[in-house]
Amino acid sequence: MQGHSLRLSDEELALLLETLAIPQLAGHPATSLTEIAPVQAEMLRPTLTRSLAARDLMLPQADGGWAVNSDVQRLLRLSAAPDAALLVTSKTGDTLRPQQESYYRLGDVVVRYYQPYDGINDFALLAEPLNLAPALMAWLQRHTAGEGGPVWQVALTQASLSQAQAAANQGAAAEVEQMLRQAGVSLETSSALAAAMTTPAARLQVAVLSPHLQPTVQSETFLCDARRCWSVQEEAEPTPLVVLETIDLDGVASLLQHLIASWEGSLSISEPGA
Repeated sequence: MQGHSLRLSDEELALLLETLAIPQLAGHPATSLTEIAPVQAEMLRPTLTRSLAARDLMLPQADGGWAVNSDVQRLLRLSAAPDAALLVTSKTGDTLRPQQESYYRLGDVVVRYYQPYDGINDFALLAEPLNLAPALMAWLQRHTAGEGGPVWQVALTQASLSQAQAAANQGAAAEVEQMLRQAGVSLETSSALAAAMTTPAARLQVAVLSPHLQPTVQSETFLCDARRCWSVQEEAEPTPLVVLETIDLDGVASLLQHLIASWEGSLSISEPGA
């Protein structure tokens, strides 16, 4: 496998995972060829096998069966069962689809998995240490000022936030603001949050999955408009709430660096920013 990189269609990836008896990659939903192409799945298998064999990704066996190339096996098995997974979901505006990147670490080995286009899956072994925080911050800086100023904090039930977000998805900023006011949010704060929810410039979620961390899922979520970012946190105690608080870009960078360090295994965290 030249360059330790691999590009697969959705159908090719599904067939390889099925052949290796891998139900899903870490942090991604389970998938199968019959789910992607339920009617044509059986007809597609020979075509997909020939395509993979032409690139030496599947190899013929003496018994007439097929085996997956050993390098491909290592990439996919590591992506299915890493020590820790770092999942990055970014979205520009409110119309373009989210961009998903996943980084899988097993010891010192890191695989990057992302989908540059619909139906395309790229896997690559990283030759250099991952330096992701500066790239994420540069992306955010293109979309928000993340300025200082008054710190606004809003605590909402998940039901209240979901109702407000549903209205925001329809562009109903006035309705969102009214819902926030009814939930006890001040006029100035509800106006700023309603604007960010209705016309976001960028959304970013970074999550770490690892059985070695407590809790096993650590995450940071940011909602940004042109002027400021909101940090979105779920709190289970003493009452289940979603807390949204304005945050400047230095604060965003600190939280991201801390989270990425936890994925790298250089520290064990119990609270963001500790």
